[in-house]
Amino acid sequence: AEIPFTADVKAFLTEPVRPKRSPVHDEVQARLIRWPSISADGKRALFGALGRIYGMTLADGAVKELAVGKALDGARLYAPSFSPDGDFLTFVSWDDQAGGAVWVMPSRGPAPARRVSRLGPKFSNPTFSADSKEIVALRGSGAHLRATDLAGELWSDIVLLDVTRPGADEVIVTETTGVPAAVRPRLTADGRRVLFAEQEAADPLASEVGVLISVNRDGTDRKTVLRVANAVEVVLSPDGRWVAFLDGHHIWLSAVPAAGTPPVEIGAGTAATPGWRLSEVSGAWVEFSPDSEWVTFGHGPEIHRVSVAEAIGWEEAKQEKARLVAEGDDDDSASDGDDDSASDGDD
Repeated sequence: AEIPFTADVKAFLTEPVRPKRSPVHDEVQARLIRWPSISADGKRALFGALGRIYGMTLADGAVKELAVGKALDGARLYAPSFSPDGDFLTFVSWDDQAGGAVWVMPSRGPAPARRVSRLGPKFSNPTFSADSKEIVALRGSGAHLRATDLAGELWSDIVLLDVTRPGADEVIVTETTGVPAAVRPRLTADGRRVLFAEQEAADPLASEVGVLISVNRDGTDRKTVLRVANAVEVVLSPDGRWVAFLDGHHIWLSAVPAAGTPPVEIGAGTAATPGWRLSEVSGAWVEFSPDSEWVTFGHGPEIHRVSVAEAIGWEEAKQEKARLVAEGDDDDSASDGDDDSASDGDD
């Protein structure tokens, strides 16, 4: 039972420290852009920042927020991606009350976005199939229903969405325990299999290894295609010849070695496979162009695009330089710097 009482208390009260806050300005500069995506013709870019999606024309650098339609007023928008032909784009939305969804819209407007998934689950990282008729994406395990941050998913389902049947239930392929931000599932060019990256650590004291997984559309016949030491993001080029990965906050490119059993393990700068660093300072959100000729990644507020052919030429020139130095035939070796980045600085 409650016992009423009174007490005389002496306490020292001080004026709380309240630092002056800067006024909120009409314009805010985005210091970090995410999910950079460049159209197949190399003329336009998409990216996410501050819960919005923006388009940019690369010729003049003009940036404009996408007009997605009134249905998404107040929602936060993430993970934009072009279709392989550049005619459409997809992205996900999140609203604290309504939940999440996957959307598709023409890349040149002015038609509003249309929802191609059911409303509710948290979706992320949607990617078109080669024919743009399907989308493969991640669907969260329901962290928001457990009063957990959206990034705290116990697992994520990889699901297929039929773009021609908006709002239809998604088809579950398999589940992944990989870091949601680093896993962007993709359909192979023939649409028969799904590729995605995970992390594994056979030894608790060892560094994690990024593994590229391939499964049938129904989740069967799971195969490890490639193992990349210390990698977080692992992305296979559409033609299957190259792999780009994130290691030590840098973007690396390597030729895909011949398949073997067990799968070959590669790593940043290893001698076992041709490989080199593409980023000068750091990078993330790595992607290949649909023709596999370019690698795109983000760095802070910048979008970088590196030609695979130029990176190969740079590596061959570097190896020839090393050979000449070893043979004592290079007169310019003393004047060369130590930069081993192949980034061309396009942004």
